[in-house]
Amino acid sequence: MLTNTDIYTSSETSDFLQPTATQHRFLDGATACGKSSAVCSHIRRFIGYRNQIIVCEKVSLLEEWQTKLQANGIKCDLIAGDGAITEVNRWLNTHNNLIGTGVLLCTQAAIFALENISMKNECDVFFDELPPVRNVI
Repeated sequence: MLTNTDIYTSSETSDFLQPTATQHRFLDGATACGKSSAVCSHIRRFIGYRNQIIVCEKVSLLEEWQTKLQANGIKCDLIAGDGAITEVNRWLNTHNNLIGTGVLLCTQAAIFALENISMKNECDVFFDELPPVRNVI
């Protein structure tokens, strides 16, 4: 089930092409219902418009995503585990000025360890599983 939490009601294609920092979507479904295929299709379709980042809880999930992406003809620039903070920061800095040129696979620990993430151009960020959230109002 795709739930759109922003206030826009445009079609998927035009919606994804519009620059905005406030759009959030949740792809929720049963195991083996095609969520990963939907993400791969999205990445393949929009790789020329924005950089793509997939964030997973465990390194083993990064390897699964790499296999899925490769099966769909999508090359990953960097696969970064928990301790790869420098590598993730370098990737973000390198791709900050390059629109739609890269795919990053990294763990939640690596992305959350960064002090500041600032991208001049939009990225699509996919969390394989949402991290635990505390003190949410």
